[in-house]
Amino acid sequence: CCYVGGQQFRILTVGVKSNYVKPAVGLVILCRSKAVNNVKKFKVVDAEVFSVSDVLEKLVSKGMFTQVAVATKDLLKAS
Repeated sequence: CCYVGGQQFRILTVGVKSNYVKPAVGLVILCRSKAVNNVKKFKVVDAEVFSVSDVLEKLVSKGMFTQVAVATKDLLKAS
């Protein structure tokens, strides 16, 4: 959950598109993500996952995620 202006929100996943490129090999798995579209209600996030061995990073997965922030009080009303 997160707080904005004193109000508590839950982040819900609306959609997921994930592509697996190759198996992850190495001691470190690294994910880099960024907001592609950061509008008022929906957030679209792009993410890439890399396996790291020695100093080489190899892409193992790429995904796009759509999320929505819902006020906790609104979730409680719906249940």
